[in-house]
Amino acid sequence: MSRRVRSYGSVGVVTLLAVALVALASSSCSQTLRGVGSRGSRGEREVRRDAVGDPLPRDVLMRFGSTRLRHGDDVRALAISPDGRLLASGGDDDVVRLFSLPDGRLLARLAGHSDNVRAVAFSPDGKLLASGSDDNIVQVWRLPEGKAISSLRFEGHDEDVNAVAFSPDGHLLATGGQDRVVFLWDLARGSAVRKLARHEGAVTAVRFSPDGRLLATASSDQQVRLFNVQTGALVDRVRPMQHDTRVNDVAFSPDGHHLASAARDGVLRIINVADGKVLRILGRHGRRARAVAYSPDGRLLYSVGLDRALRAWDLGSGQERFRALGNSSDVFNLAVSPDGRIVATANDNAVRLWDARSGVPARPLGGHEGDVNAVDISPDGTLLVSASDDEQVRVWSVSSGRTLRVLDGHSDWVRSVAFSPDGRLVASGSDDKSIVIWDPRSGERRHVMRRAHAGFVFSVAFSPDSKRLVSGGADNDVKIWDVQSGRELATLRGHSQDVNAVAFSPGGKLVASVSDDNTAIIWNADEAKLLRRIQAHRRLIHAVAFSPDGKRLATAGRDATARVFDVASGKLLAILEGHEDELHSVAFSADGRTIATASGDQTIRLWDISRRLRLGRHEVRGTSIKVVARELEKLDARGGRVYSVRFAADGKRLVSGHGDTTAILWAPRSLR
Repeated sequence: MSRRVRSYGSVGVVTLLAVALVALASSSCSQTLRGVGSRGSRGEREVRRDAVGDPLPRDVLMRFGSTRLRHGDDVRALAISPDGRLLASGGDDDVVRLFSLPDGRLLARLAGHSDNVRAVAFSPDGKLLASGSDDNIVQVWRLPEGKAISSLRFEGHDEDVNAVAFSPDGHLLATGGQDRVVFLWDLARGSAVRKLARHEGAVTAVRFSPDGRLLATASSDQQVRLFNVQTGALVDRVRPMQHDTRVNDVAFSPDGHHLASAARDGVLRIINVADGKVLRILGRHGRRARAVAYSPDGRLLYSVGLDRALRAWDLGSGQERFRALGNSSDVFNLAVSPDGRIVATANDNAVRLWDARSGVPARPLGGHEGDVNAVDISPDGTLLVSASDDEQVRVWSVSSGRTLRVLDGHSDWVRSVAFSPDGRLVASGSDDKSIVIWDPRSGERRHVMRRAHAGFVFSVAFSPDSKRLVSGGADNDVKIWDVQSGRELATLRGHSQDVNAVAFSPGGKLVASVSDDNTAIIWNADEAKLLRRIQAHRRLIHAVAFSPDGKRLATAGRDATARVFDVASGKLLAILEGHEDELHSVAFSADGRTIATASGDQTIRLWDISRRLRLGRHEVRGTSIKVVARELEKLDARGGRVYSVRFAADGKRLVSGHGDTTAILWAPRSLR
């Protein structure tokens, strides 16, 4: 079965941080800001900081993990400034981010694109940054302000922009796209100088020679081409360099005599620029080679690919110098610092820094490196557990924000995690089809159900007495397990598509499940019997939760709404509207008066369901109903999509899992 890919809707605009990029020195861990106290306050408030010293947003008590060198989605593009002090990255969260080097502090989010950012490049003087996106736009930004230059917003491409590069003199910008076209733009005039001969496939890379006279392009048509920059013509003496598969990247050697190429078949080639002949074929990546870059002295070639490896090749001997395997997923891009000391790689939602000579991590990342898909907080409020695309489950100290233990045992994305109500155990479910029951304090694996489902395991939940576990998966089944023995007790069949979420009722007699088939089902847990099917949403449903009294059921789905139903009758009681993207999670507070929803629009919203306020009318299967909830508060940590939300037992705090690899502990004002 192919990997299940999340469906992404539109993501809201992310604002530029008001941070001076020149202030690279870290501020002290305790600073006071004036005029930013609680609402209505004219005094001062102490800025809370996370475990690595970075400031926390308002209403956030703790961040688990770090925003350093992180994105809210896969990182696709990398560039290091000419002075080596800045790293720019672009990702599938539609944002360009600027980080300081070598500490990796987030300096700015440059928002202006409306789709995935595929390419970034610094100008030779470091005063400009160019970015290319799937929105077909090329944007040039002025640094250090991080301001988009309106006159340098280029809209010549008809499809995704895959590549951007400045000429060595900084006068021209080359761009290549999915539309098979290469443009040369005059930055002084803000217009295209010329449109080069079309490739027969998407243009994947553009690179100027060190002297600026040549432009090399790579394409999915399996060719590398050389153009004369002054005339725009193909270089006569060099025929298009044919490869066996799609060419993903190309790079000039520092002396301009050679080209290195990376191809889909994993093969790396060294090509003579003078005649286009292949001088050497280096060893190949186990899977697609995605990017290549020379060391500044030209002695090494670095390459990355979908085999999760960063490789360094000695060009004198042609042998592999080192292979760094610490990446948590496929590696999409790389960049080498001007001094040759650091190699940056882009994988999953994180940028990694490596020692360019040894392949040892130059700055080990703390925390997760992929989406945090699920979080839970222990009943006593002292521990937080998180599950991620990086195949790990982490146990954190709530008071310090530091990792106490990494639970390694899964071999694919971990989709779900839950504490047992007695706080003694943690259960996790993964795309590797397994469920693991852990002791969170010792890290011991109590049980491993290796083929718990025939497909991905999307959800796990304990019964109130901690004796049973319910799970839902991509095989359309709901299963109930004995926690002490790890034995399967029952399989509940009734859904026709993936089961995305499951929950026990507070009394333990019922189980609820929701599915891609747009329905919620309430089951008798003891008899494994279907009691009621609810046509809950018009689109697939991601999440489900029982109210503390067991009388109501909340669901949340791709239609960007949460809905509340009466458990006994299946009657729809409320529709919670306001999010701008699909919902991934829903939770009730301990007193049942508040519902929290988490969304792809990067926000958490809190809803008061204790008052019967008529806010509007909606047609549901021809029946006019009342909306009986009002929005209390919107929480935005600017951490990418929010995949999970849970209330702490005290009802005053909640935890959330985010696309930027972090988890957050909140103390919302509306709950105080």
